[in-house]
Amino acid sequence: DIVVMPYGTGQLFDNVLTHLEEEVRETNGRDPRFAGDRDGLPKVSIIGVSACAGSVAAKITAPFLPGSTKNEYATHRSNIVSQFARGGIIGPHSGIYEIPDWQLADTMRIMSERTIQLNAEISALAGLAWLRFNSGLIPKGSRVVAVNTGNSGTED
Repeated sequence: DIVVMPYGTGQLFDNVLTHLEEEVRETNGRDPRFAGDRDGLPKVSIIGVSACAGSVAAKITAPFLPGSTKNEYATHRSNIVSQFARGGIIGPHSGIYEIPDWQLADTMRIMSERTIQLNAEISALAGLAWLRFNSGLIPKGSRVVAVNTGNSGTED
């Protein structure tokens, strides 16, 4: 129902949108690797989590690349997220959300206090932080996939 992923350069986010569009519209035929419910794909909301330039989560910001910040993405890409949501390609909660540093720091603190003692770089916790502070946007009973592209291992 919900996929939460980091939005750094925007390439992963764009690739997911492109593949969803191809599967929903079947522009290149059906991908034999996909074994899920194609009819359910347009209901999946894709959440990209970014941080402001200068954030402590430096790995999920790429202000040096054109179109990679939330504002530039909306300007340069004529808001493809809204177009796809209105066109029935992705779910209605889809978007790029910036997370403030205090939410990242609070999530890092909580994760380090837990019994698992997750030793992760702060950028790797962006999706979890977004989920913690935006749970009201997620309908009850939703299935959530959190994509992590950062270091979230428990090693030192």
